[in-house]
Amino acid sequence: MTSWNAGIIRGIKPPRGTITALQRGMTLGHPHDEAQQKRVLMETLKLLELDAPVELVRLNEK
Repeated sequence: MTSWNAGIIRGIKPPRGTITALQRGMTLGHPHDEAQQKRVLMETLKLLELDAPVELVRLNEK
């Protein structure tokens, strides 16, 4: 799971998840920024390689 809203995602307590500093509606990245969207998606999918539960990962995406 990935989210821009750390408060909500912490309340849901997913087994794996990433948090970004992106704005609402841009969970995976800015519109038309395929490189950023791919980075967020790949970092989130990499968490599947780890045994759950995993602490939430904050990505440095703005």
